[in-house]
Formats: sequence, structure tokens, C-alpha cells
Amino acid sequence: MMKERTKSWNEKEIELLREDLRESKSQVDQLQKSKQTADKSCRHLEDRLAETVAKNNELESYLEEIKSTNNKITNELNAVNSDLDSAESLLSQLKKNKKNNENQLEELRVNFDEVSQVRTELANSLRLTEQELEQIHEQLDEEMDTKDDLIKLLNREKQESASWKHRYENEALETIGDLEDQRRKMIGELNEMGDLVNGWEAKASALEKIKSRLTNDIEDMHVQMEKTQSIAANLEKKQRKVDVQFADWKMRFEKKEEECQEAMREARHYNTEFLKIQTEYDEYESYTDTLKRENTSLGEELKSLQEQVSERGMNKYEMQRNNKRLETERAELLEHIEELETNLTSEQGKQLKLQLEGTQFRQEVERKLLEKDEEFEMLRKNHQKQLLAVKHSLEEESRSKNDQVRLKKGNEAKILDLEDQVEQLKKYNTDLTKQLKRSHIQYKESASSLEEEKKIQEDMKVNILKSERKCTELQSEIDHLKSQIAQAERVKRVADADISEIAAEVDGLRTTINTLQGQKRKLEEEKADLEEELEDLENTNRDSNDKYQNAMEKLARQSADNIQLKEQIQILEKQKSYSDRQVRELNAQLEEATESSAKMQKRQIAKLEEKIREMDIAIETEIKGKKEFAKNIKKVERKNRDIQAQLEEEIAINRRVSEEFAILNKKYKSSKHEYDEIQTEFESLKLKYRKTKQEVDELEEQLAAEQNVRSRGTGTSWQSPLKSTRSSGYNRSTAGSAGGFLSSHGLVDSYKMRDDNLLDDSDDGQD
Repeated sequence: MMKERTKSWNEKEIELLREDLRESKSQVDQLQKSKQTADKSCRHLEDRLAETVAKNNELESYLEEIKSTNNKITNELNAVNSDLDSAESLLSQLKKNKKNNENQLEELRVNFDEVSQVRTELANSLRLTEQELEQIHEQLDEEMDTKDDLIKLLNREKQESASWKHRYENEALETIGDLEDQRRKMIGELNEMGDLVNGWEAKASALEKIKSRLTNDIEDMHVQMEKTQSIAANLEKKQRKVDVQFADWKMRFEKKEEECQEAMREARHYNTEFLKIQTEYDEYESYTDTLKRENTSLGEELKSLQEQVSERGMNKYEMQRNNKRLETERAELLEHIEELETNLTSEQGKQLKLQLEGTQFRQEVERKLLEKDEEFEMLRKNHQKQLLAVKHSLEEESRSKNDQVRLKKGNEAKILDLEDQVEQLKKYNTDLTKQLKRSHIQYKESASSLEEEKKIQEDMKVNILKSERKCTELQSEIDHLKSQIAQAERVKRVADADISEIAAEVDGLRTTINTLQGQKRKLEEEKADLEEELEDLENTNRDSNDKYQNAMEKLARQSADNIQLKEQIQILEKQKSYSDRQVRELNAQLEEATESSAKMQKRQIAKLEEKIREMDIAIETEIKGKKEFAKNIKKVERKNRDIQAQLEEEIAINRRVSEEFAILNKKYKSSKHEYDEIQTEFESLKLKYRKTKQEVDELEEQLAAEQNVRSRGTGTSWQSPLKSTRSSGYNRSTAGSAGGFLSSHGLVDSYKMRDDNLLDDSDDGQD
């Protein structure tokens, strides 16, 4: 009975054990599945870690590139500072030019004021000359009145003479001849007075001519004044244009300064961000190193646990402790993974920022590369020109080589002729060999002749090689000389162009000098005409003085004659005294008029000479100012051309940068889309991981419930030898949910081996 009970009890336990084994096998299968999923998730995480490491490497390379770009930016900032210094120097030059232009305008204004003063002086001189002409006309009218009075006196004297004739026909017949002589003398004096009046009229006409010339000169001065006014207006317009350009330059300079300051601020901000990222990256590297070390330590611990499990069985309490420790480590690993994910997201955001900053730096670098490409294109064009020159030289060399080939062909033809001759000699030698049998002496002579001919041939070949070498050397020297000649011709062309430009400038200067000389000659001719007119006036004054002296002498003679005839012609003496008074008054008036006219003419001549000198000085200053102004205009035009070229280059660069920015924006959108896809995949994996975790927890709860039910159903104090294995299996299921570390290191296989051994032992017990 006891045996049957024990057998039945053993059979029940065996069935329970088999059910436990089946359940453990199902659990093992589930654990394997969870292990596979966990392995997949681990592989995915490892791939993500590899990607993060690769991204970190890329970030390192990118940071190095940023460092290099920062260095380049510093160099560029130095270049920009140098450009700013050059721009400041240009501004200072423009300010100097502006000051020079203002000085020129002030000089022109001063010249304009001087010309206006000259104009007023000429107007005053015209007024004075007109007043003098009016005075002269009045004097002429007075002289005409005096002439009429004299004619009346003559008529009276004629009447008186007739009365005296009738009176003294009988008394003073002798005095009639004397009276007639006196009458004739008086008629001559009257004629002389008429000549004087005619001279005064000629002087008046000459003064009118001078007046017309002065009016013409004043009109010319008006024309010159209008020209100077137009030149001053043009200069003012140019000054306004220069002021506008200066304002534009100033605005551009201020904009450049603001851009430079912004670039410096951005560079400082980038440097600070770079240092922050570098520190974070160093922390992240240290954190990854610690994680790796922890992973290695955990692997070593797992290996040690496997060895312990393989060597001895694990106790329940130790397994629980290990499970708790593994669960805590799993939780820590999950936290670390979440922290890594947050770090990845933050680093990805920083990476995007760095990519944007990198795009900006790349745009600047590409802009500079484009500038260098343009310089390279210029160099390429120069190289193409040089290549064309080299091609020409190569063509010349090919021609020379063709000539050499022709010479070679000629030499080869000669050599062939010599070879034919040699063949003929060989034939002759064969004949001689036939004859050698007859005569050994002839054979020796023919052999010596053959050797000599061979030596001659070798010498000919050596000479041909030497001639070819000399030809090549001469050809190289000729090519070198041709290149030198071409360079000399280029230099000559450049010098001819410079000479032509200098000649054009010299011709322009000659034309200006010729025009100025023509103006000077005109002024000298006018001066000579004025001097001739002055000489004419002086000659007329001298003639009038001579006539006056002759008249005085005649009057003295008449006074001597009249002393003899005092008694007879007292009335005539009274009239003579009256006429003498009038003549003296007229002479005094003439002297005063001549002195005043001479003084006025001298003053006018001195004024005109001073004006001519001032006009010469003003013309020279205007020419110098025009030359300087033309030079300044050329400089400003060159600067404007350079500025326009720079603006066109900047516009082209901005267009290229905008195109590249659009391309980079597209790339950024595509990378963002990929990142979103990766993020969705990661979230799906997280959900799968959570689902597997929930399933594992549910399985653990089910197993615990079944264990409690079975323990209650047995109701015995005897414990199954596989309870520890069950608990260990349950613990293993929980450990498998932590990522499959035990299954990955062979713990499940060891449990399978133990279950198989237990089954074998149970079969042996039944037998």
C-alpha cells in the first residue's frame, strides 16, 4: 500500500514536474522571443549609438571646420579692416579733393569779383572818357565860336582897313603896303588857327575811335565774364555731384562699418556657442566613456555570474538580489537611454544651428572662393594668352623641325647613296676576293681601303649627329631669341601706347598753350595799337606846341613892327592885345587839355596793363585749376568705375548665395523629413518595447498566481526540487524583460541543460 501510494505520489509529482517543464519550456520560448525583440531593439539602439558616434565625429570635423572658418573669418576681418583703412584713406583723399575744389571755387569767386571790379572800373573809365569827349566837344564849340568871332573881327578889320584906306590914301600911302603885309600875316595866322581846329577835330575822331575800341574791349570782357560764369556754374554742378558721391560713399562706409560690427558680434557669439558646444561635447564624451565602462563592467559581471551558475547552483536569495540589482540597473539604463535621447534631441537642435551657421560660413567662404575663381579666370586668360604665344612658338618650332626633317631626309638620301656605294664596293670586294686568290697584296690594299671607308662613314655619322645637335641648339637659341624679341615688341607696344597717350596729352597742352599765346598776342597787339595812338597824340601835341612857338615868334615880330607903327595902329594894338589874351587863354586851355588827356591816357594804359597782367595770372590759375580739376575728375571716375565693378560683383555674389541658400534649404527640409521619420520609428520602437514590457509583467503575474494555486493544491510541506528553478525562471523572465542580457550570455541554455538532467533522473527513478 505504501509502495502504491508512493508510486502514485511520485507519478503525480512527475506529472506536475512535466507540466512545470512544459510551462518552463513555453516560458523559455517566450523569453527567447522577447530576447529576439530585445536583441533587435538593442541592435537598433546600437545602430543609433553608432549613428550618434558618427554624428559626433561629423560634429567634431564640423567643429574643426568651424575653427578653420573662424580663423579664416579673423583673417577676413583683418582684410576688411585693411579695406576699411583704405576706404578711410579714400575718404580723406576725397575730403582733400573737396577742400581743393572749394578752394578753387573760392578762387573763381575771387576772380569773378575781380572781373566785376574790373568791369565797374571800365564802366567808370568809359564814363570819364565820355565826359572828356563832351568837354572836348564843348571846347571845339567854344573854338568854333572864337573862330566866328575872329572872322567877325577880320570883317571889322577889313572895314576899318577900308575906312583907314580911304582916310589915309592921301596921308599914309606908304603905310598901305605894311598894312597889307599885316593883313596877309593875319590871314596866315587865321589859316594856322583853322589848321589847329582841324587837328583838334582829328584828335576828337581819334578819341571816338578809342571809345569804340574800349566799348569792343568791354564787350569782350562781358563775353569772358559770361564764359567764366558758365565755367563757375559747371564747376558748382560738378561740386554738387562730387558732394552727392561723397555722401553716397559716406553712407556705404557707415553701412560697411555696421556690417563689420555685426560680423564681429556674430563671430563672438559663434565663438561662445562653439565653446559651449565643445564643453557639452566633452561632457558627452566623458559620459559615453563612463557608460562604456559600465557596460564592460556589467558584461564582466554577467560573465562571472554565468561562470558561477555553471559551476554551482544559484540560491534563491542570491538570485533575487541579483534580479533586484539587475532591475535597478535596467531602470538606470532606461533613464540613461532617455537622457541620451534628450541629449540627442538637444544635440540635433544644436547640430541644426551649427549647420545653419556653417551654411552662412560656407556662403561667405564660397563668395570668397568665387572671387578667387574670378582671379583664377583672369590668370587663366593670361595663361591662355601665354599658351597662344607658346603655340606660336611651338608652330615655329614645328616648322623648324620640319626643316630639320627635310635636312634629315636629305642626309638620309646621301647616306643611302653612300650605302649604295658601299654595296657597290662590297660587290667590288667580292670581285676582289675572287682575285685575292690571285694576289694577296691587292686583298690587303682593298681591306685597308674598306677600313678607311668605314672610318669615314663613322666619322660622317658622328658629324651628322653633331650637326643635328648643333641644329637643335641653334633652334632653341632662335626660339629663345624670338621669345625675347616678342617680349621686346610687347614692351615696345606698351611704350608706344604710353608715348601716344603722352603725345596726345602734349598736343592738348600745346593747343591750350597756343590758344593762350594767341590771346596774349591779341592783347599785345591791342597794347601796341594803344601805344601807337599815344605816340600819335604826343606827336600832335608836339606839332601844336611847335606851331604855338612859331606863332609866338611871329607875334614878337609883329610886336617889333607894331612898335614902329604905334602911332598909326593903336587900335590894332588893342585888338592884338585882345587877340593875345584870347590866344593865351586858348594855349592855357590846350596845355591843360593835353596834360589832362596825357594823364588820363597814361592812367588808362597803366590800368589796362595791370588788367592784362591780372588776366594773364587769372588765365594761368584757371588753366592750373582746370588741369587739377580734370585730374580729380579722372580719379573720381576711376573710383566710380571700381565701385560699380565691386557693386556688380557683390550683386552676382548675392545672387549665387541666394541660389545656394535655396539648395541648402531644400537639403535641410529633406534632412528634417528624414529626422522626423527616424523619430517616428524610434517612438514606434518605444511603444513596442512598452508593450513587450507589459506582456512580460502580465506573464510574471500569471506565473505567480499559478504558483500560488499549485502550492495550495499540494498542501504538503515537501518542496519540489524545481521551485528554485521556477523562481529563477520567473526571475529570468523579469531579467529578460530588462533587455535579454541573461539570454544573450547563455543563461537560458544552462537552465535547459538542468531541466533535461532532471527529466533523465526522474525516468531513472521510475525504472
